Amino acid sequence: MPIHPAHRILFATLILAGCGDSNPTESDAGAKSDAAVDSGKPDATTRADSGTDAGRPNEQDAATDAGSAVDAAPVGDDEQVVELRFHAQLGEQPIACGSSFESQGSTAQTITLRDLRVFVQDVALVDAAGREVPVKLDTRAPWQNAEVALLDFEDSTGECFSTPETNEQITGVVPKGDYVAVRFSHGVPEKLNHSDPKMFPPPLQTPGMSWNWLLGLRFLKLEVGTADVEGVDAGAAPGSFSLHVGSTGCAGNQNEGTIKCAKPNRSRIELKDFELAKSEIVLDIKPLISGSDLSETIECHSGTAVCDPLFKAVGVSYASGAPSKDQTVFRLK
Repeated sequence: MPIHPAHRILFATLILAGCGDSNPTESDAGAKSDAAVDSGKPDATTRADSGTDAGRPNEQDAATDAGSAVDAAPVGDDEQVVELRFHAQLGEQPIACGSSFESQGSTAQTITLRDLRVFVQDVALVDAAGREVPVKLDTRAPWQNAEVALLDFEDSTGECFSTPETNEQITGVVPKGDYVAVRFSHGVPEKLNHSDPKMFPPPLQTPGMSWNWLLGLRFLKLEVGTADVEGVDAGAAPGSFSLHVGSTGCAGNQNEGTIKCAKPNRSRIELKDFELAKSEIVLDIKPLISGSDLSETIECHSGTAVCDPLFKAVGVSYASGAPSKDQTVFRLK
């Protein structure tokens, strides 16, 4: 499909399957049901080299890219392109599948990444007058539609087990202006969250990110395993860490559109001192694992008190499911 010539993107290197009960608990054994659903792969990928012209992929690029599709939001004379670049880190270290990290958690374990993916909605910039200006998202399959984007930092190497494709950016358009902060929520819009993901456009079809139709999708998924220094696979070692954030306390009928969730469990992140042309966003998993005994199995499927400090770190009150301002996972660099 035609792509607006005024669009420009810098594709940078940088971003949850299973069935649960209507109110998941730590005994849900999410990883077991994940494996049953994760057998699928997305049909399309989107990739482009970051060239010196920082251009969005042209029609030929898209056509040769194994089913990728970009329907970039049109840019008017009074608008500008937004490129939010994300990086996954463990403290100051970049984190990726296939790498091990020593002395982590309260018992100094060696760990390796298994999964890290986040749905993002309600992306906005804040101007110098304090006004929130929504970002008009590109439709960029399989990573974005007009309402939600998926950040995917795992590439199915090492102990990671989902899909090889990754996405570390969110793209769109805003009016021209002086912007000083960025806001976004981890989550999926409510009207898209309680039906069969196969019925919706990408990125909601991604394997490994759905619970069931009542609960909807996992908004944020982090999994790490402990790795023996002698080479034991992370999945075989005694300890593992899972954080799956999604709505809970849900009731109603998805066919009638009446589902309501007592605890939405969506954040509202605000990062100040933001510069549109320069700022990059760090997703740091260190605050999530630093206080945990990673020699033990720790599972937060959004349903028990073990989630309390983890929710706080990602910007959600575990008690109410409402956004909180104490998040420590996202920052600018």
